[in-house]
Amino acid sequence: MVAALAGCGAAPRREVVPALAGTWGWTQDRARSCETNPHTLAFSADRHFLIVRYRAPIKSYDKSARSEAYYRVLQINKGSVTLLLEGETRLQRDGRPVSFELRLLSDSAYCWHRSDKSERECSPPVVRCKR
Repeated sequence: MVAALAGCGAAPRREVVPALAGTWGWTQDRARSCETNPHTLAFSADRHFLIVRYRAPIKSYDKSARSEAYYRVLQINKGSVTLLLEGETRLQRDGRPVSFELRLLSDSAYCWHRSDKSERECSPPVVRCKR
């Protein structure tokens, strides 16, 4: 689940929130790919939440099956959004819940960074699905 950010793609050309909205698939997980089980990213109207919806349920980090997850938006930057999963139980070493940063790599790719990992670490790229 770790990829270095160097060489991950061209910088995005538009605001991060509308750029992240849409349908996406994992490049290194066929079960969550564009072809098999893509997901949508949608922000609430007030931009306080990001809703991730899969076409079919996936196994979550806690082994439960879910097709939808809600993330509270903590911060929006030029090329990323920092999020906290509602009901998060994983903790950082300092006792705070693990948070996530969605990093927009280009207009057609993003990656997930966990707050308890090295700043340079990010998931394999997630790509925008073609219609």
